[in-house]
Amino acid sequence: MSETKKVFDPQLWVSQQLEMRTNAALKKKNAQFALEHQNDSKRQLLDYVITCANELGHTPHMDEIIGGSFIAYRFESWVNVLAEAGLPKCGRNPAPNGRKIYRDELIVQSKLWKQEKADAKAKRAAQNEIEAAAAQKERAERKDRDAVWAAEHAQDTDEQILAYVRACAAELGHTPRMKDVLGGEFIRKWIGSWALICTLAELPLPPELKPPKRKEVLQYLNTHKKKETSDSE
Repeated sequence: MSETKKVFDPQLWVSQQLEMRTNAALKKKNAQFALEHQNDSKRQLLDYVITCANELGHTPHMDEIIGGSFIAYRFESWVNVLAEAGLPKCGRNPAPNGRKIYRDELIVQSKLWKQEKADAKAKRAAQNEIEAAAAQKERAERKDRDAVWAAEHAQDTDEQILAYVRACAAELGHTPRMKDVLGGEFIRKWIGSWALICTLAELPLPPELKPPKRKEVLQYLNTHKKKETSDSE
């Protein structure tokens, strides 16, 4: 029996992430409350609970207010807290995601999530611009270097140029790609495709290149022969 393939639901994933963030934030706030109010008197804690009850419009359950578990610990139970605060018994305890503190924190975390995503996107865009500018600068500098090389080697023979490509291969330890060779663009324009150049230089082709077509090889040989004839005259 084949297993049912689970389909990724992006909305569900975001909802789960926000739920985890919200619960983690509430846990942190509860811990912070206990730390900040550890020296409060019982009267101060009761006044806080009464204020929370007034804001909610009903007697809160322990989990409906920040610091509820800490206050219950101080009074040995939540029942004792309500009794000493003069509050009536709690009604039905809402589900975790139905509590006001959860809903309020969820709104905060949703805004933070969106802001973090926007900041990350802006950071990536800025980084891409920096990298694009650096790449453009590198291409311009490389073009200038290639132009200088081409001017210096304009009178080289094909054999000298192919010997240079072989020397580059020996230095690199593998067949160079056009971008690996200073003057590579000039060499390609002068002789032909980089596959043809590698073949003429008797170098193994880089894996992404296909062998030159027979027509291209014959065309080069004919042109090369004419050059030799012209030079000898």
